[in-house]
Amino acid sequence: MTNNDSGICILFKGFAGVSTDDSADSSKSGSETGMDLLAAKIGSAGMGLEVHVHDHEVQADAVKAVVRYLKQHPKGPVIVIGHSFGGDSAVEATETMGDKGINVDLLIQIDSVGVGDETKPSNAKRGINIYSTSGEGVDGARHVAGSANCGLASTSHTEIDTDKRTWDIILFELRNLLGLTTGGDPWAACDEKSG
Repeated sequence: MTNNDSGICILFKGFAGVSTDDSADSSKSGSETGMDLLAAKIGSAGMGLEVHVHDHEVQADAVKAVVRYLKQHPKGPVIVIGHSFGGDSAVEATETMGDKGINVDLLIQIDSVGVGDETKPSNAKRGINIYSTSGEGVDGARHVAGSANCGLASTSHTEIDTDKRTWDIILFELRNLLGLTTGGDPWAACDEKSG
């Protein structure tokens, strides 16, 4: 966790909590997941975000962290990101925040697997769904209604959370949300687009 005041970013790990590819970060060790690595990347990117990583089953802790943060920084923004079952948890945590009157500024699902994760919650201002088109292993949600959808070829379910293209889109969107210089168009890497 980093302690900053530009916003809070919650990341949810998937069921296995493991990624088998290190294409986005060559310093990955066996105990780090794609979400751990992404959190470190976000934390070191100079955006001033408070970053938390949670297992997919501890949504209540993530929501509590957001509530605590917003008491000190009521303007947020609030960002929620999840991979695999963590993508489903990101949707569920966003819905729980909505029940508490909290809007999520950016919800990002990465090859989300779950029930009811095919529609962006109404309290999420912007939704992004990044999914694998490879057909290898688990198939995440290919189209999330109300979200911008990006299908990436040549990456599997267990690789997409560390795929450089995924990270480029996420970092671009975070910078854009925070009003920072973005440059380039990482969305050009999408093999399928909708929304």
